[in-house]
Amino acid sequence: CKKNNLRMASDASICNYAMDRIAQREGKRFDLDGEMACQGQVNQSLLDRLNAEMAPLQSRALSREWAEERILPLLAEGKSADLLATLVEHCAQQLGLHLPGSGSVLLSGGGARNSFLVDRIKHHTGMRVEVASEPLIDMKEALIFALLAFQKKHRRVNVLASATGAREDHCAGRIFFNTMR
Repeated sequence: CKKNNLRMASDASICNYAMDRIAQREGKRFDLDGEMACQGQVNQSLLDRLNAEMAPLQSRALSREWAEERILPLLAEGKSADLLATLVEHCAQQLGLHLPGSGSVLLSGGGARNSFLVDRIKHHTGMRVEVASEPLIDMKEALIFALLAFQKKHRRVNVLASATGAREDHCAGRIFFNTMR
């Protein structure tokens, strides 16, 4: 989205990373379509703690290391279904806080395959929520990195200060060519 004529982007939560860890405790790679989460009850105390962890963040680019230090310990105990329900609600609430509240939004990450999460996002945003096609969901990261590499190759800005917390917009990264044939 744009704010003061600057493009803005951020991580709203650690949604899928944490949810996948909980599903893996139950022997599943992820919570397919939110089947486990919709069976659980939201733990309001945990939800408040998760939301409080997100509140002070200035740069909203979240890392695995940050999640392992600050969030995963909060999820160490409890029924998996309840933890998942709470994480879904947390993610949906965070998106509701950070999206403009009107218009439409395109969901294109792995969470777009979780209809329970999509329904909660619709509830908290009040926006028209569209889900990307399966090929786009599958190829999203590859397409983004291809765009970043294209920008780098042509010496164009590929890091926005307004989205990353960097001091200024700049062109970053390295391109490596495979010379082995």
